[in-house]
Formats: sequence, structure tokens, C-alpha cells
Amino acid sequence: DKSQTQSLLRGNEYGFTQRVVYSKELNSGDYFSTQNAFAHNHQTSKDFNIYQLDYLQGTGMNDFRNRYNLSPSHDNGFSSYNEYTMNLKCGLSMLFNYDFWWEQKHKEQERYRLDQVSGWTADQALGMLPSTREHLLQGLDRGNSYTEDRHTISNRPKFTLSYGKERDGNQNKVKLILPVNIVYEHEHYQRNQLDTSYVRRSVLPEARVNYEWKRNKEQDGKRRFEKSLQLTYDLTNRQPDIQSLLNIRDDYDPQRITLGGNQLKHQQDHKLSAHFERTKYTMRWEEITRQAFDVEYRRQQNAIATGYTYNPTTGVYTYQPINVHGGYTWSNGLNYSRNLDKKNRWSVQSNATSSLHHSLDHTMFTGEAESHLNAVNTLTVGEKAYIQYNKDALNLRATGSISWRHSEGKMVDFETLDAFDYQYGLNGYYTIPKLKTTLSVDATMYSRRGYGSSELNTDDFVLNASLSQPFLKGKLIARIEAFDLLHQLSNTQ
Repeated sequence: DKSQTQSLLRGNEYGFTQRVVYSKELNSGDYFSTQNAFAHNHQTSKDFNIYQLDYLQGTGMNDFRNRYNLSPSHDNGFSSYNEYTMNLKCGLSMLFNYDFWWEQKHKEQERYRLDQVSGWTADQALGMLPSTREHLLQGLDRGNSYTEDRHTISNRPKFTLSYGKERDGNQNKVKLILPVNIVYEHEHYQRNQLDTSYVRRSVLPEARVNYEWKRNKEQDGKRRFEKSLQLTYDLTNRQPDIQSLLNIRDDYDPQRITLGGNQLKHQQDHKLSAHFERTKYTMRWEEITRQAFDVEYRRQQNAIATGYTYNPTTGVYTYQPINVHGGYTWSNGLNYSRNLDKKNRWSVQSNATSSLHHSLDHTMFTGEAESHLNAVNTLTVGEKAYIQYNKDALNLRATGSISWRHSEGKMVDFETLDAFDYQYGLNGYYTIPKLKTTLSVDATMYSRRGYGSSELNTDDFVLNASLSQPFLKGKLIARIEAFDLLHQLSNTQ
């Protein structure tokens, strides 16, 4: 099928926010703070579009629509964030937070088919409307116009317990954070013959546990070594939008129908991460070498995806949100940097990364009319490095990077991807001492291999340059930039 669309958008918006902030340190050493805010916002948008759909399967049922959408909305909100910190003895502290949020939203969506208004011809200019309200109402699309009122009250108490010891620069810290979201939502929704109210009460606990360890050591009175380790676990919960739970059908786009009404569950995310770092300094705390290692694991339960069906006769897709389970990501990185000389003019840095992403979504098999759950595993391995010379106003750097991506899925017609992206180049800048004029140049070769299209497997040498000059003692800077001086990049890049 072939479709064409012309559109014109008009609108206005105004609003205001008022905040009151107060904080005080008590005689006991405890600390209290509060921040309160009230906000109001009003918005109106007017969207005109002409839509032409030509079916290519010989049905003879072409679709022409001259549409006008009027969308007024306003919302009011009040928030209060309160914090009380108790500093106890022996490195123990407790933090109490209470966050309150109230919001009231009103939204209208009036959709009109001007091509169904009597006397309204196809040659009417985009942005024109009938002269009277009664005349305009002849084209009201009642099935896709709606009014929505939403009232939300959120209470979020949070308790934080911290314990730490520090001696001679060595540290041990443990922190436990336990927030819980208590949410009340009331939705009143009116659409054509549907006039319904929906109430949702939710209790969503969350958690964070963090451990930090740090050690300092001197060697021969010439070097300092610092080691640190950080371990973190996070648990978060997110709810689907309340409107997606209502039994709604939207066919405003004739080729893309959306449905609601599924009993979606809230999404739960788990994240476990670790960071280790080892740094060597001079006795004046000038960094000599740095080594760091990161690892992270994320897992999702009840993630929201989109299932869909396809009608091969009309070319219409019908979409509906659904839950999927078991997506995860595993990633790690190794970073190394070092100064090569005593004057810290030469330095090198290397950053190696890898990740495995197990993604879940709904995909349709070739020749079928209904989507199925599909898993895609993507392994990415990469390395970035540079060597740099820096002295006074001169900086020169040679860089290089390479990344390999391997993707495979369980679908019969899924094409396994093995792609390489790599680049290398030189860049630098020099500032003329008396004039303070800075000239910068960047010359880089970008290469790609392994993609399914020859248009993507390219080598592109890109040369960029810039010239900058400060005025008024650096308060004003004029800058001229030239990008892709050799015109190597095409629209596909």
C-alpha cells in the first residue's frame, strides 16, 4: 500500500511553578530540609493533516481523509519533598524521607473528519475550518475522540541506614535504602459509547544496598597506592500507564489500530554492579597509572512489549501491549590509563568493553498474521585507545577504536549479523599565546564491515576543523567550524 500525508500544527502553552525551600541544621547535629512546589500548565494544540492511502492489491478501496485534531489540556500539581537526617555515634546515620505528590490532569481529544462535512471539498486549503461550530460537528469522529480526567496521589516514604568507618584514609561504608511507593490513581475516561472510571491502588517496594571499600598505602616514601571497591544492588518497580488497562480501540490511523484492556503487570528491574579501581600517585597526588574494572547485570520481569496481528487483505496492523519475561543484559569494562613521562606530557589510555544483551519482543514470522515472542541475543566486544602529547598550548592525540557485534535470533528467517565498526585518526589543537586564537583539526577514518547492504559497508575519511577567538577577557568566544571538508559522508551515514 502507498500513503501520503500533509500536516500543519498550531498551538499555544502557558504555565507557572512556585517553589518554597527551607533547611535547618539543628543543635543536636541533625539536619532537616523541605521543598514544596505548586505548578499549573495549560496547553492547546491544533493539528491539520491530509491523508491519502492507495491500496495496491486491486481492492479499489482507496482512503482519503482531511483531518483536524483539537487537543486542549490542563494540569495542576503539588509536590513536597522532606528530609530528616540523624547523625548517631560510631559512624551510624539514619535518613528519613517523605515525598508527597498530587496531580490532577484534564485532557480532551476532539478529532474531526473534514472530508465528511457537507460541502467540504478535497481542494480546500490545509488549515481551513468550517465557519460555524454546528457545521464542524458534522465531521466529528466520535469513535476516536475522548475526554480524560486523571487524579493521582503518591506517597513515597524512604528509610536510609548508613554505617561507615574511616581511619588513616581507609574506609568501609555500608548503605541500605528502602523506599516504597504508595500510589492512588483515579481515571475517568469517556470515548463514544464508553464512559468508565478506573481506580488503581498500588504498593511498590524498592531497595538499594551499597558497599564501599577503600585502602591507601605508601611505598618507599615515593609512591601512593589507592584501591577501592564498590558493590551495588538495585530493585525498582514501574507500572504501566493506567490508560493501557482500559478496553479502548483506536483506529484513527486506518492502517494502525491500537487496543487496550490487557491486565498488564508492573515491570520489575534488578541490577547488580561492581566497580574496582587501583590508582598509583606521586607523593603530591599526581596520577601515574589507573586501572578500573566494571561489571553489571540487569534483569527485567514483566517488561512491556507490543503484540500485533496483520490483515493481509487490507494491510491493517492491530497492536496491543503485553508483558514479556526474562530479558537481561550482562556488561563489563576494563580501563587502563598511564602517564609515560615525569612531566606528564605523554599519556596513554585503553578502554575494553563487552556486553551480552538478551532482548525479548514480539515479531511476526514471514507469511503469518500474528506475532510471536522472539528472543535476540546480541554480543558486543569493543576496544578504544589513544596516545596523547600535551604541552602548554599544544595538544596532539592519535586515536583508534574497534567494535564487533554479533546478533542472532530464534526466528527461521532471522539473518545472523556479524558486523565490525572501526575508526582511527589524529586530532589536535594549538592556541597562539599572544592572540589566544585556537586552531583545532580532526582527521578520522570511519569504516564498517559485515552489514547486509553494500551502502553501509563503507570507508569514510572525515576532516573537520575549527577556529575560535575569545573577546572581553574570555567572556565572549567567536567560533567558526567546518565539518566534513572533503564531503565524504552521504545521507546514509
